[in-house]
Amino acid sequence: MVYKKYHQSDKGKESLNKASRKFNKTEKGREKYRRKKARRQRDLQWIKFMDNPFPKEIEIHWHHINDLFVIPLPKEMHMSTLGKNHRDLCGCYIWNIYGLNLGDLL
Repeated sequence: MVYKKYHQSDKGKESLNKASRKFNKTEKGREKYRRKKARRQRDLQWIKFMDNPFPKEIEIHWHHINDLFVIPLPKEMHMSTLGKNHRDLCGCYIWNIYGLNLGDLL
């Protein structure tokens, strides 16, 4: 089996690098870099707080309740609360499903 190797021209690479350098000097570019660096340095651990209580037909995502513990949530619920306050918004679902108050656990 032969795989094609795609190659970007030197002119295309230089154009991309030039645009990237220009963007990185803006406030939005600096903020993006800070966020990227913070994500890399978060160093989340992965300890299961409980096993998966849902049937096998329900696809789950593991949700961090803090930087250490994770619990299973149905994929649709977990993906419906993405954004800045993700952990807080998922707390409502966790209360409804498990009856756990995260404030007492943390």
